[in-house]
Amino acid sequence: MEEYVYRVMLLDDEYPVRRLLRECVDWASLGACVCQEAENAAQARALLERSVPDMIFVDINLPVENGIEFSRKILGEYPSVQVIIVTGYEEFNYVQECLRIGVADFITKPIDPEEITEAVKKVIERVRRRRFHHEEYEAARERLKESTQVSRENFVRQLLQGLVTSEIIYMQDWDLRDWMAEDIFQAALFLFSRDISPSLRELFRERVRGEKGLLCTFPDNRRLALVSNRMGEDMGEVIERVTEGTGQVFRAGIGCARSGINGAGLSAEEALTALHTAGEQEVVHYISLEDAALEDTRLRARRDLRTVCQYIRTGHTKEAVGLIRQELERHSSILELNLCRESAVEIVSALIELLREKNLEEKILFSGEDAPLKKIFQTTSCPELVRYMETLVRAACQAIRGMDGSGVVEGICRYLERNYHDTSLTLQKIAEVFHMNYSYLSRLFKEEMGVNFSEYLTGIRVGEAKRLLQESDLKIWEIAENVGFSDPHYLEVCFKRINHISMSRYRQHHRKPRE
Repeated sequence: MEEYVYRVMLLDDEYPVRRLLRECVDWASLGACVCQEAENAAQARALLERSVPDMIFVDINLPVENGIEFSRKILGEYPSVQVIIVTGYEEFNYVQECLRIGVADFITKPIDPEEITEAVKKVIERVRRRRFHHEEYEAARERLKESTQVSRENFVRQLLQGLVTSEIIYMQDWDLRDWMAEDIFQAALFLFSRDISPSLRELFRERVRGEKGLLCTFPDNRRLALVSNRMGEDMGEVIERVTEGTGQVFRAGIGCARSGINGAGLSAEEALTALHTAGEQEVVHYISLEDAALEDTRLRARRDLRTVCQYIRTGHTKEAVGLIRQELERHSSILELNLCRESAVEIVSALIELLREKNLEEKILFSGEDAPLKKIFQTTSCPELVRYMETLVRAACQAIRGMDGSGVVEGICRYLERNYHDTSLTLQKIAEVFHMNYSYLSRLFKEEMGVNFSEYLTGIRVGEAKRLLQESDLKIWEIAENVGFSDPHYLEVCFKRINHISMSRYRQHHRKPRE
């Protein structure tokens, strides 16, 4: 059987970027090939009508129709296609939307061939599983059949999180597959005043099943989620029928009716927002929320973010971390992971802007690991994300607290005194080590020390050469190697310029006697 070749489309309005993507990766070794290229969304659609690739690299900044809008429509029309977004740090604002529409991965600019290779490997593995691992799906289906109720509740949770794929639907029983075929979904979330008893849970299950809906519970045993596909039916009336005569005190939020598999997750997020505004024994529909109330929520979030930034500026790490934890821990359930991710992205965006304001490099947030965006996207729980964000905030606080004025120059001078022998030592390397902007560091160093970086480093090296001329029998070329000069002749030139005497004559006049 001939081996399958994974087909790739490149969508970017800049030809140099497409060429870089095409040439910087050994596609053949990955079992893939770049078979389609387009410079705008219209061209890409025309190509898709003729042949659907396995993955598409999409630049966010496209003319006429941006990459996010294109990806949303394509993922709706071609759910099997894996979309990889190509973005820059300045475009973090758009990441929340990308998370919602179900992109497979993100590539940050400047483009790193290794990052692209890893992203392609992951996507290929995902596609391969979907194409060829039917045995696993069959085995999973058999396991799920062992406990129908558990499987259904798990399915609903996945549906609400936007994790359901065509393969997962395939694993379900016939009733669920028929239910999913309606393709219009609406979610409602209940919060009860006390623990849900087994009898009440069973009563809800029976009534929801009669309403052609699906139900799931949450670990706190006080929340229920209802997903309905009854087109044109008022969800509020459905809730009235389901809760009639139960005698339970609850509040509920209703999302909007949405189409497609991903629509259920979006409706659940809307239902959650509505639930947060509901009072006791009140059912709130998302579309009934006043714009002013939503804007007030946004204003509070922005105010908290400004407070966090102020804490970081002033070095109050504990307070900044505490406020971040408070913001993210509001999204405590598995259902709210996407909301937690969105908040995290906003925080990272603010941190990056703050570092730029201080002329510090964004790399301070990497800590030798994955870029923040990728890390946020890969987290699987809110507590995990909280821990990661605390690490980023602490790193930013430490960097800003220690990188002001003379403090950073002092640190650089100490670094040079320890590492002057390194022949590769340059201002660019120092800027990378201290996570600072090259141009800003050059100006700051000159202002603080009165000489430029290269002059200062040369002075240290020549000073050490003087000591070795006095105290050792090393030859000139050996001294040059020891003090960081790759060219002995250049050392002699610098030595004479600074000391107004040659190295050999200096050794004659200043050689210390041996004991």
